[in-house]
Amino acid sequence: MNKWTPVTEALPPHDQYIVTFIGSNHAGHPEHEPLVRSAYFDGRFWWDDETYESFKVIAWMPLPEPYKP
Repeated sequence: MNKWTPVTEALPPHDQYIVTFIGSNHAGHPEHEPLVRSAYFDGRFWWDDETYESFKVIAWMPLPEPYKP
């Protein structure tokens, strides 16, 4: 099982899609719930693969293995 890695401890490999945990104050909106979503890390910024917006990540983990029936 994958474990969350805080960004203060390590960053993921560059140019890779990962699962990210975004704190509750994402996008400057403190009323938002924390988010978990896939993203792309280019070595400097985290990018949402739908909106192409950069955001602040608290922790990350590799994508899980694909489903196999």
